[in-house]
Amino acid sequence: HGPENLISWDQGNESSWEFDEGRLRSRDRGTIGRDFELPANFIFSSRFTWVNSPNLRIHLCSDSITSAGDAGSNSYLLYANSQGIQVKRVTPRENGRPEYKTLISYESPLTNFKDQSVDIEVRIDRSGRQLQLSINGEAMPPGYDPEVPPTGTHVVFESLSSGRRDIQIEDIVLQKWDTKTQRFRAEPRADEKSDTLTVDD
Repeated sequence: HGPENLISWDQGNESSWEFDEGRLRSRDRGTIGRDFELPANFIFSSRFTWVNSPNLRIHLCSDSITSAGDAGSNSYLLYANSQGIQVKRVTPRENGRPEYKTLISYESPLTNFKDQSVDIEVRIDRSGRQLQLSINGEAMPPGYDPEVPPTGTHVVFESLSSGRRDIQIEDIVLQKWDTKTQRFRAEPRADEKSDTLTVDD
């Protein structure tokens, strides 16, 4: 459960994100991410808050921090804006222009949310090519990835807002997903001062 600090988070040569009281806050357009050594099947969840306009991309299973963004990393992309939330499959092509295929779509204006925040959960079963999205606890119809699943282990947040402190990320949780039982096994955290990934043996 995090973030607890900026240790292990990578912004490249930018400084577009900052840490403030248990949250990642955007200072400008830009990315921040880290290698979580994601297992094949996992559950990602977080709370996303905005001040002026919701405009955030979350890259899951990305090959690296630098490959995310407009370059089009081989990954899953969660795109949140004022019109709703989509989960897309991003596949690089030989012409240098990535292909985007929408797998799950939540078509409801986020600007209608009175508290200007949303709880997001994405369940990714790479072995079965299945994805599930829940918004504020409401599950959307699952999506299926027709491509060979991405093998990356990075999670990257990309703010598309130039407003200072416009985008906030908190309550980041990553857990291995036991797709056979659909349940978690509670594990104590090894280090309360750093962000961790809970996995089964």
